[in-house]
Order: sequence, then C-alpha cells, then structure tokens
Amino acid sequence: MTRVLFFSVAILTVSSTMARPSIAALDPAHAQADADAVRKDRDAFCTNPGKPLSRRARDLCPFASELTRCAGFSEACLHEKLPTREEKKDSAWSDAFKPSLALIAKVGVWLLIIAVAAIILFPIVQYLLRRRRDRTFVDPNVEPRSDTEKTVAVEELISTTDAEQLLRRANEHARKGDFDAALFTYLNASLRALDTRGAIRVARHRTNGEYVRGCKEEQARAPLRELVLEVDRAQFGGQKPSSDVVAKAATRATSLVRALPLGLVILFTLGACNQRVPAINSDPAGNELMTELLRKQDMKVSHLRGSLANLPIPKGDAELPAAVLIDGERTLLEPDTQTHLIEWVEAGGFLILTGQPENWPALGLKQEPTASRDIVVYTASDAEDEGSIDPVRIDHGKVAEAAALEWADDKATIVALTGDKKTYAAIRPMKKGSILAIANSDLFTNASLTRPENPAALVAILSNVDRKEIRTTRPEDGISPPTNPISGLARAGLGLGMWHALGAALLAFFAVGARVSRPKPTRPPQRRAFSEHVEATGALYARTASAPHALAAYARYASERLRTKLPRGVSDPVLFLSQRSGASPEDCARVWRRAMNVRAGDAPQGDELNVLKQLSAIYTAAMKAD
Repeated sequence: MTRVLFFSVAILTVSSTMARPSIAALDPAHAQADADAVRKDRDAFCTNPGKPLSRRARDLCPFASELTRCAGFSEACLHEKLPTREEKKDSAWSDAFKPSLALIAKVGVWLLIIAVAAIILFPIVQYLLRRRRDRTFVDPNVEPRSDTEKTVAVEELISTTDAEQLLRRANEHARKGDFDAALFTYLNASLRALDTRGAIRVARHRTNGEYVRGCKEEQARAPLRELVLEVDRAQFGGQKPSSDVVAKAATRATSLVRALPLGLVILFTLGACNQRVPAINSDPAGNELMTELLRKQDMKVSHLRGSLANLPIPKGDAELPAAVLIDGERTLLEPDTQTHLIEWVEAGGFLILTGQPENWPALGLKQEPTASRDIVVYTASDAEDEGSIDPVRIDHGKVAEAAALEWADDKATIVALTGDKKTYAAIRPMKKGSILAIANSDLFTNASLTRPENPAALVAILSNVDRKEIRTTRPEDGISPPTNPISGLARAGLGLGMWHALGAALLAFFAVGARVSRPKPTRPPQRRAFSEHVEATGALYARTASAPHALAAYARYASERLRTKLPRGVSDPVLFLSQRSGASPEDCARVWRRAMNVRAGDAPQGDELNVLKQLSAIYTAAMKAD
C-alpha cells in the first residue's frame, strides 16, 4: 500500500511538472559535472574555513564526514561544540517566549516606575495640601529662592566628523564599562569613515538598514551588517551588550575606519591581476557555489536590488518578473513585507521560500516532524522518445538536518519527498504566480553542494521555476524602508524625542506669542465682602472661646447707639427698648442687665451667645421702629 501511494504521488508530480514546462535550461543530468567544474580550485570553505564557524556552518557539520577534499571543514567541526537536540529544543522554546517575556518585563518596569513616582509624589501632595490649608501671609517684596539648574553633557555628538576621534571615544567607553555607549559610538565611527570615503551618505532620516543596503564598498558591507545587527539587538531587542559583543564591534569598527583608501586598493588590485582570486569565500554555509552552479546552467542569478517591500507589482501583460529566492533563516520578513510579497505573487511573481516555515508569510504552511535526512526528487525525463520506459527522472539527495513541511490545503503539488514519505518541497499556484516552498536551506549551501548527488537534486527542484532569472536576497532585504523622514526617525528610536520636540515647539510658540501679544490692563485687587469679615471674626471667637468678649463688645455698641437715639428727658434705655420693640419690660431688663455686667476677660458661663442673640433681636426691632 505504501509503494502505491509513493508512486501515485510521483505520477501526480510528474504530470504537474510536465504541464508547467520550465523556461530555464536547467538539466539535473549535468548538474554534478557543472558543480565539480565550479568547485575546482574554489573550495576555500573546505580546505580553510573561517573560524570560529558560524551557527549555520555548525548545523552543516553532519555533512563533514560525507564530503571529499574537505579535511579543513571536518577538523573545524571536531573542535566546535555542536548543540544537542535538547539544547535546540530549549533554545527554540526560549526564542518563542522571548517576545512575551520582553512584554512582561516592559510592563513590570512601567509598573515599578509608576509605584516609585507614587511613593515620591504622595508626601509632596500631602505637604502642598497642608501648606495650602495653613497658608500664612508672606512678604511680597521677597523673591522666592531659585535652585541652580544642572547641565547634562551629551555623551556622543552625532555631528562629529572625525572617525578616529569617535573610535577613540568608543574605546574609552569600553574601558569604563559603558558598553551601550561604546557599541553606538563604534557604529557612528564606522558610518563616519564610510561617509568620508564616499561609500555612504550620512543623513538624519536614514536608518541603519538603509546604510547597509546603500554601501558601495562590497568588502565593508558584511562587517557593517554585523555591527548594525548588534546595535539593533541592543536598541530594539533589549539585549544588554556584553564585553565579547563590544570587543567584536571594536574589531569590525577598526577595520572599517582604518581600511585602505580606494586608490591603494585599486593599485594593489592592478598589481595582482595575474593572481587567481577564489570566487568562493570561506563560509561553508554560504551560497556562492549555488550561484555559480545555476549560472553554469544558463540561469541568470543576481542579488535583489532594494527591499522586498518595494518589489514592483506586475501589471497587465508586462514581462514576468524574475523569481525571488528567500532564505528564511537569513532574511527575516516584517509583516508589511509579507503582505506585499503575497500581493506580488498573486499578480504574477514567482517566490522560492527556504528555511523555517514560521519565518514565512501566512500561507498555511507548517513544519512537519520527520526523522529522515534523505530526499527524493521526481522530474520529467528529457527523453524525446515516446516509447521511453523511463518517463520520470528520480534524483536523490541528503540534507544536514531532517526537515519536512505540510501545506494546509490540497492545491500544492509535491516536488520532493523525504525518505519517510513526508513533503520536502512543494509548489502551489496563487492566481497568476506560484510559490515553491522548501523545508530547509541546506541544499543551497556550499557544503551541501560539495556532497555527491546534491547538485542534481537542487537543480531538479529548481527546474520547476518557470523564469529565466533568480534574484537572491540579503539579510537586510526583509526590512521595509521608511516612507518618509518622520517614519525613519521613529524607526531609529527617536519617536519619543520627536513628540518632546513638538511639545517644546508648541510651548515656545505660546510663550513667545504671549510676550508679543496686546497688553492687558491689570485688574484691581478684589476686596473681601464685609460679611466674610464678620463670619471670620465669629469663627475666631468660637475657636478661642471668646463669647464673653463678643457679648461685651456688642453691648457697648448697642449702648452707644441707644444713647444717641434716646429722646430728650428719657435716660432709661430699657424702657426705650421695651416701648420701641414691643418686648416685655422684664425681658428687656434681664437681657440688658446681663449684657452690661459682662466683661471681656470673664470666664464663659454658656449663655453668652443666647443673650447676644436676644439683645440683637430687641435692638434691631427698636431701631426699625423709626
């Protein structure tokens, strides 16, 4: 039953491949010979690989024992500590939870800041409220004391044009242990040196990724990219730079700042014209051998010029664009870039995706577990004889790490299978375009194409590409460039600074505008109402228990007013109050006697306020009788 399923998949694949003929002249039969010809005298990655090996090169170490003339790579793998399967799982688990942990850490920091601010502001607010409640009069002629403002020195001046000076300043930061300042200053020194040599043009609205993409010095692009990645990890990823990271950054910055002038480079290059320069670098995980192999097969291969987010959308009957090859482990795609790529494919583009499916756009792809490193590729045979008994060509290959993928829908056509019948590569049409998905990128590396049979397997898979040209991407091509200078500043981490600048500009606008506006007349000071003074005096009497003083003061006031009102021949104020107010003579005599006998310094007896109220009522009625 397994064999029937296996060959049915193969027949479906062949029929789909034959229905979609390849425009490019890719021939798996000649792939091995072409790979051997390209590799001849160009295998520095095998004989003398760069040390220490990169992470991707260490992942290819399972190939070391299967390669010929690769003693240097095998020896380098023996000295490298390869991660175990458990360590890879732990690393993958930690990588998956890093964004969540970063978010939790940020929330915790903000909560801590709010708590500290509340602890500081609470006693200050209490003090201000207490001071407002117990405010006393102050001398208006005394000016309040002002504290001296402290000036904060700027650590690095972006306007410094001397790269050597920035490099020395970065070394000083590193010696003091200020690794953050050292890392950023190393990047500034490198950018200034490249700007002086004319390789880039420094501008405030440009991002670090744009500097890397626009660098005109090919040999300076790789160290600048590594330096920018370390700075981005520290600035946006929240990773604290270590001494090792700063040491590597110092080495890269020194090489960029103190590089040979362009004239000397040309002179040395002209003097070495008769020497053979290897076309393949010393990285076993590089893709230079793949590029030369496809060119040997009459396929045009070049780097993508610009960002993936700027790929022009095909319109109408225009010529089909070149296929784009994306290594998902090297080129990380932003959400905006992923959306643009899907639109580009649906309009007629051809996309080749390799690497981990979780780094790809949302296409319904997911990784499927497999234990086999072997792959089998089925393609239509080149035999033109209709009676051929071998209509299907089968190529075998082997990858360094077992990988397989699964497409959610049934519209994809299987191109290659693993040894345990899992999908290794599949192609799926999307409106006018297509997507060729490959489970990992092992087949595209220099070390993989050195193994026999792998070149034919790679060419067989890529024979499904119906384009004459393939463009490969670099790590920085997955970043969408800013659309305007403001977004560029925001992506450079200056968004908060722009809001501060806007607030300061508005504050300065209103401050200056208030000074040059029409003067307003000064309002006269507002006077207190008499009733407020009376209420304040009464409240003071009540708080100091001065009711006898209040009664004595009011009695003296009433007595003086009554004596001026008494008619001629009348000397008794009690009789006058009784007749004028209508109160009984006994009540008037009692109230008047009690009021006139009290003194300001007497001890309160408790009836003072009641007597004061009765005397006020009698006196007011007597005065209104006129």
